[in-house]
Amino acid sequence: SIFTAANIRRIKTIAILLIIVEPLQWITRYFIRYSLADKAHLLASQQANISIKIPMVGEDRMFIIIGLLVFTLAAVFEKVNEMYQELKLTV
Repeated sequence: SIFTAANIRRIKTIAILLIIVEPLQWITRYFIRYSLADKAHLLASQQANISIKIPMVGEDRMFIIIGLLVFTLAAVFEKVNEMYQELKLTV
């Protein structure tokens, strides 16, 4: 049987992982890589002026869209599982 609660949980987990790929890349890119470079630059120039840049998230939001589509697939699986359980109760 394909439409089981375990498979639905697995599909939702995959969807969540796909959705958080882009924010994790953003965190890695801007808070770790660029903040370390900014700190090195500040230490080198001995400036007291600190500015925080929050750039826009990348234009490529494909992982979020794919994650939402996979989450929709999980919702369909959940509905089919519910209908299948009702079908087993009918004569």
